[in-house]
Amino acid sequence: MKHFVAVAVLYLLFFLPLHAQQEVVESKVEGEEFAHWHLKDLNNDGHFGISSEKTYTELLKGRTSQTVIVAVIDSGTDIEHEDLQANIWVNEDEIPGNGIDDDKNGYIDDVHGWSFLGNTDGENINQENMEVTRVYTKYKKEFAGLSRSAVSTERRETFDMWQRCKAEMEAERKAAEDELTQLGEFAQVLSAVHFIIARELGTEEYTIDDIKGIKSQDEAVAASRDLMIQLHEDDFKPEDIVEWQEDVDRRLKYAYNPDYNVRAMIVGDDPDDMNERDYGCPDVRGPRADHGTHVSGIVGAIHDNDLGMEGVARDVKIMPLRAVPHGDELDKDVANAIRYAVENGAQIINMSFGKGISPNKEAVDAAVKFAEEKGVLLVHGAGNDAENVDKVENFPNPNYLAGGKASNWLEVGAIQQERGAEMMATFTNYGKTNVDLYAPGVDIFSLKPDDTYKNNSGTSMASPVVAGAAALIWSYFPELSASELKELLMSTATRERIRVAVPGTANKNGKFKKKCFKKLSASGGIVNVYAAVQEALKRN
Repeated sequence: MKHFVAVAVLYLLFFLPLHAQQEVVESKVEGEEFAHWHLKDLNNDGHFGISSEKTYTELLKGRTSQTVIVAVIDSGTDIEHEDLQANIWVNEDEIPGNGIDDDKNGYIDDVHGWSFLGNTDGENINQENMEVTRVYTKYKKEFAGLSRSAVSTERRETFDMWQRCKAEMEAERKAAEDELTQLGEFAQVLSAVHFIIARELGTEEYTIDDIKGIKSQDEAVAASRDLMIQLHEDDFKPEDIVEWQEDVDRRLKYAYNPDYNVRAMIVGDDPDDMNERDYGCPDVRGPRADHGTHVSGIVGAIHDNDLGMEGVARDVKIMPLRAVPHGDELDKDVANAIRYAVENGAQIINMSFGKGISPNKEAVDAAVKFAEEKGVLLVHGAGNDAENVDKVENFPNPNYLAGGKASNWLEVGAIQQERGAEMMATFTNYGKTNVDLYAPGVDIFSLKPDDTYKNNSGTSMASPVVAGAAALIWSYFPELSASELKELLMSTATRERIRVAVPGTANKNGKFKKKCFKKLSASGGIVNVYAAVQEALKRN
């Protein structure tokens, strides 16, 4: 009995908060009351959206627009989705399925984009290492067993990086092993709880009301009842434990497993050759298209078709580029995806991914510089770690290793729909210098593969809201440069002059530190399409 109670308390104090944190980027909330709130207007609709619907109705009605191409670098996109298919970019110079590089751009049959995570035999990378694992594996033979003093001066910086990655990888593996053990124990508790409840009620089939009606002085029955009520209140179902165990198991088998090298088996390129570009395949969906499909829908789901939702921008084409596996993306793939997008006509690139280390950042910098020179706007989600990214590194970013900062880059944090002190998403990264502005990123309704829909939360959702806003404006004001468009969005952002709870600062009593919202980003505000278009009309 003592063991049972101890594990039940362990759930209440540890597992539940952890579970809630994991769910933060995959909201389960559904329903009309949340659908499309990110498109709404605060004054008209009571939701802190970007006012894009109001903009189309009041400011842009009757005006002509031109199509803007938005590249979505992500996990994969269902290009046949009923609410997206007509808005997928088509490479008109490529003949589908003939096995020939018709347009001579270096990619065969790239009719709708490209995947840097597959091969022409139909094999695709799904699970990948985290970057710390790749760095550990790469330098293990060179540095294992050595002290810093035994390493040559010119190699010490690399040695230090390797040591940091080794420590993080080992810590993550240990944490995952411990978590898996605890989950196994908790699964046993849930089984025991079900047995106790079923015996008390005299049936294997029961409802939460049946459980709440239990009146018993027996310690095991009372503890079982209380735990099941707590589970119900926190929307935690017993079957969720299986999915949770699978997630932890994936971290051990793939993310933090130095012996796992799927890249060599499937793609077959040299990950360290930053000049290599002719690898991959035209399969832009891949095995895990949930994230990319959701992101793409936020930018450009079809308007006025009486289906699930509408993208922020009407006159838009989505160019899917698959470069983000379940794990950390390679710098090489990110750089090549940016270059592909620029060379094939994308005007905006959305990047809803990130990591804490970038061993080949110079290659990404070169691609970002190329995009900057060609006038392409890059929009990136700030990340979901509730960190100050002025103090903690987050990649990719616009800060060049050689000095200077890209003028064509927008870094986006997330807010939720309610105005006030709790308006910042609890997970969002922030930073007065390195985050430019905020956008809706909680309970965002969009597409999922196979003609279905769902709500998701994360800066992964806030970023395409801004990418869609930029596409909306650019389609009507094509004379703007990328840097001018960035400046327009930042200068017209809604500035809330209030103190807000700062993500990640809660004390043991659950109270957050508060700070002026305007000090948590460079613009101090939230993207406002209506204000941006008003200003563009004045300047035009």
